[in-house]
Amino acid sequence: MSDKIQSAIDFLNDSNTQSTSLESRLQFLQSKGLTEAEINTALASANNNRRNIYLAQQPGYQLERDWRDYFIMAVVSGGLVYGIGTLARRYLWPHLQPPTSTQYESDLEALNSKFDQAESTINELRTDTAAIKDSLVGQQEKVNETVVEIERAIESIKSNEKRSRTEIDGVVREIADIKAQIPKLVESQQQSQSNTLSDLQSELKSLKSLISSRQNTGATSPSSSIQIGKPQIPAWQLATANGATSPSTNSQ
Repeated sequence: MSDKIQSAIDFLNDSNTQSTSLESRLQFLQSKGLTEAEINTALASANNNRRNIYLAQQPGYQLERDWRDYFIMAVVSGGLVYGIGTLARRYLWPHLQPPTSTQYESDLEALNSKFDQAESTINELRTDTAAIKDSLVGQQEKVNETVVEIERAIESIKSNEKRSRTEIDGVVREIADIKAQIPKLVESQQQSQSNTLSDLQSELKSLKSLISSRQNTGATSPSSSIQIGKPQIPAWQLATANGATSPSTNSQ
């Protein structure tokens, strides 16, 4: 079918030209240079298309297929089957075929190499694990020794602290005893001083009485000789000496 006939068919089927008369449309086609046979062919094809469209719009109608439709369907189906078969042979069939001996041996060698690498890696991991374990054991021993030394140091500090507290308690008790003895010492010192003063006063009185008696005796008998006896320590000096030695005795 030529392009002129197809253009004429499209012109006749155009909805914009349906309002004009058939004679006007045929005259338009003749003015475009179409022959009478071409116009009749285009008119028949246009009428057939309109009939098929009308029948297709009717409910329950099925279009009739001729041998050309079945031929096209067969060609399309064959092309699809051929394409699917080609793709299957190219991409799927190599994976479904059993491997050859060479390929099997190469795969076996690759698998053995993988196993060897895995075994060497496992051995390295075992060696590293053993080294880490030994290192951890050594560190644990050092930690235990350090803990023992720390415990000993703490015990020593506690014992020293206990001894220091005992010594401090002894010093505190001694200070308390000294504080308790200070009033007694002061009192004894005051008592000694008062005794000394009283003895001194009594000695002074006796000395005055002696001097006055000697003066009286000298006035009555000037020719009498003065008897000088052995010198003696006064009583007030003896009392002072006794008072000085008594605090030292009490402190002991």
